[in-house]
Amino acid sequence: MSQSATKPVAIVLGGTRPHVALIENLKTRGFYTVLVDYYENPPARAAADQHVRESTLDQDAVLAIARQMNARLVISACVDQANVTAAYVAEELGLPAPYSYQTALAMSRKSLMKAIMRDHGIPTSPFQVVSQEHELESLDLQYPLVVKPLDSNSSRGVRRADNFRQLMTYYREAREISRTAGVIVEEFCEGVVVSAYYYVLDGLPTSLVLMRKHFRPSTGDTVISSYASYVPAKVSAHAVKKIENVAKSVACAFGLSQSPLMIEMLVNGDEVSVIETTPRIGGGLSYRIIELSMGFDLIDAMVGAYFGASVDLSVIKNCDVFLIQNIYAAPGTLGEITGDDALLESSVIDEIYRYKTPGMTIGSTLSSGDRVGSIIVRAKTLAEALEKNEKAVSNLSVLDESGRDIMRHDICLRRGDV
Repeated sequence: MSQSATKPVAIVLGGTRPHVALIENLKTRGFYTVLVDYYENPPARAAADQHVRESTLDQDAVLAIARQMNARLVISACVDQANVTAAYVAEELGLPAPYSYQTALAMSRKSLMKAIMRDHGIPTSPFQVVSQEHELESLDLQYPLVVKPLDSNSSRGVRRADNFRQLMTYYREAREISRTAGVIVEEFCEGVVVSAYYYVLDGLPTSLVLMRKHFRPSTGDTVISSYASYVPAKVSAHAVKKIENVAKSVACAFGLSQSPLMIEMLVNGDEVSVIETTPRIGGGLSYRIIELSMGFDLIDAMVGAYFGASVDLSVIKNCDVFLIQNIYAAPGTLGEITGDDALLESSVIDEIYRYKTPGMTIGSTLSSGDRVGSIIVRAKTLAEALEKNEKAVSNLSVLDESGRDIMRHDICLRRGDV
């Protein structure tokens, strides 16, 4: 493994598209960047100085790489399980980190997270951890239920079960996905999904944005996955107050001093119920939406948290609507995405991001890991944003290796959906 002899080494875990911005930030700070990702050509590969093909989930392998390269920083901005690995390696080598390995583990392993929230009075749905199939017969929970692996990246294995037959099927699938063969089952709560983004400084969370997320119901072999989102979310004043109190409780319960904080919750009128929370940047383009709508560079602030740097939280709110539409395709091998140049030139879309590179496999689950890319639409009103979004989805194409359009044009946030 070659590296610069004059620069400190920063190891970035996960080659996702948001990590391009992370790698670029680290380079401006003088780091030699090493990307660890088991894919041959992940989206962030070209941005890094060096690419090492290894699983970010293999803590001992990443630890060995960090030791060999005398790494000064190991970081993952937006990949849940990779973030746990980063915290583990940092603790083993005495490297800077904004929180402990135990905190990272507690906020990624759903059973630990839910138990801590329950013990601290943070509103969340009733749940049970299931380790053996026969335990499903004695669950003290009301249908519909949501089944989740205890520890998995993206939304893989998250299903809604409306009856015992579905529960059995989804339990087996979630157990296969979980690295610890553990499954959590919780009651389904009514409401719209809102992601609240904060930056915690000196233990106090400052609100950045409230993002409304739209989900397709799980059917067949699909999972519960967000296909579009927008800011600002329309939330009652009473709900906003409760969300602010939840954020303070979460920061206190998990002992966060300085870090990003994302809380995903269900909002039903004035009531809120927390789905999950994490001390990292959300996946996809949440970091970019925060930058566009608030003028706040969350990636820069997150890197700063590793070194206890001061952060200016005097954010400026933008009144425009920003909409993210995720791009999906039928199973196959990606050739290219086309149609975006004309959409960008005519300002129908403001930005496009590619999550998969040519030759990568597109799976069938429609989880966040199967997204081909995303677009950002900017408008003065939500109605205008939705109109632009429909036009964009109609004019984009995802071509497979043979040039056939396999894009799922039906997965689109439309005017009738809001």
